[in-house]
Amino acid sequence: MDGPCPYKSPTDMGVNRLSRGIVNDVVVRAASREECVRRYERVKADFDAGKAGMDMLARALTTMAKAD
Repeated sequence: MDGPCPYKSPTDMGVNRLSRGIVNDVVVRAASREECVRRYERVKADFDAGKAGMDMLARALTTMAKAD
């Protein structure tokens, strides 16, 4: 790379370039909802197995509800 770096930090570089990677908002939103469901299902299985508390299950449900 020639010349001064336009970024102040690696985080700055990632944040500034993030919007270029999102080219289809519908696909990104669908993937986000699917990820929320996957995480809920994992927490639900952990809850059923006694490995997670009601607080974690409630938080997963809240997150899933916000995704809709």
